[in-house]
Amino acid sequence: MARSLVLSAILAGLAWPITWAYDDTRLLPLMLVMAGITIISGLANPRLAIFARELSFWQDAMLNLGGRVTGLIVSVSIAWVFRSYWAIVAGQAATVAFTILLGYLLMPYRPRVRFYDLRRMFAFSGWLSLQQAINTLNWRSDPLLISFFAGPTALGHYTVGDNLASLPTREALAPLSNMLFPGLSRVAGDPTALRAAYIRVQSLLSMVAFPMGFGLALVAEPLMMLALGERWSSAVPVVQVLAGIFAVQTLSSALQPLAMAMGQTRMLFLRDCVNFAIRVPLMVAGVMLGGLMGAVFARCLSGLISTAIGISLVNRLLNIGPLDQFRANHRAILATLVMTGSLGLGLSAVPVTLGSGWQIATTVVMGAVIYVGTLLISWQLAGRPRGPEFDFLQIAARAFPPLRRLATP
Repeated sequence: MARSLVLSAILAGLAWPITWAYDDTRLLPLMLVMAGITIISGLANPRLAIFARELSFWQDAMLNLGGRVTGLIVSVSIAWVFRSYWAIVAGQAATVAFTILLGYLLMPYRPRVRFYDLRRMFAFSGWLSLQQAINTLNWRSDPLLISFFAGPTALGHYTVGDNLASLPTREALAPLSNMLFPGLSRVAGDPTALRAAYIRVQSLLSMVAFPMGFGLALVAEPLMMLALGERWSSAVPVVQVLAGIFAVQTLSSALQPLAMAMGQTRMLFLRDCVNFAIRVPLMVAGVMLGGLMGAVFARCLSGLISTAIGISLVNRLLNIGPLDQFRANHRAILATLVMTGSLGLGLSAVPVTLGSGWQIATTVVMGAVIYVGTLLISWQLAGRPRGPEFDFLQIAARAFPPLRRLATP
């Protein structure tokens, strides 16, 4: 609650200078309302952490799904009736309010304001709060810079492209990522077990994210034409470029829960400070020199640098060298290259038509077959080692018994 009050005060204090800088009086009430939503978000039930500690995630899935559905219904309804940009803010407020209410229904609890043991708490979560603050500045700097230097049209194309590009990897990895911190915490006292667990979960994340990200890049053009129409064609290259870089960034995505499990939250804050110092100048230079696509390529470069920093920090924490980290993901990388190359050659000969839903469906099915086939063949040639392929086959064998033979190490 205290943290949300501080953040809300900062947001409200920035409302006037930002309104003046952009010369748009509509920003003032918007930012003040968003400051109020930030206060409400601080009322979330702290006892929900018990579900994560016990590795029970259906409650988290219910909270996320219920909140998003509620926000979507409210946003669409207000947009349909009033044709106002306030629909977006109302949807965010509805999402926060519903999630908080459902959280107390799932885990009844009456919180009280207490500040004892604050120093020990801040030693861990305080750095996470500072990290989230610098991350907010980092990610929110993009729309501010693009809007200021390139205008609202470029901002709209960037925002739509960015949201769509991150959608498959974000949604596919969210259920897996939620269990990493409590899972890695259980073996944090055993360095050998922790190294093995990290390699296994990181290769699993990459195996899921790589085909999702690069597959979306392949179908970005027909998908945008079908979903949004030709007037959003300028967002197509944004999706094509960013979807791939989001997939590559999963090579170090497990660093966050790993560092938290080892109590190294200060390292995460320092890492994000370095990323901020690199990313913002690159974005300024990119958007000034190349407009929308300049900002996109600057985002890619900063993402690659951030990934390299993450890989080096994993080496520092677990003594797993960069080559060993890439080696753990080499089958997923190989299968993605085969899938991308095969489909890329095929799609280049097929013209994109408006509403080409069949082209998207065919590409997705063919991509899945090529990726899974290449992955299984390379896994077989490697001697069927224990890894993410083995884990998935064991799960699939429960529903399809003939696969049990393949799921035997």
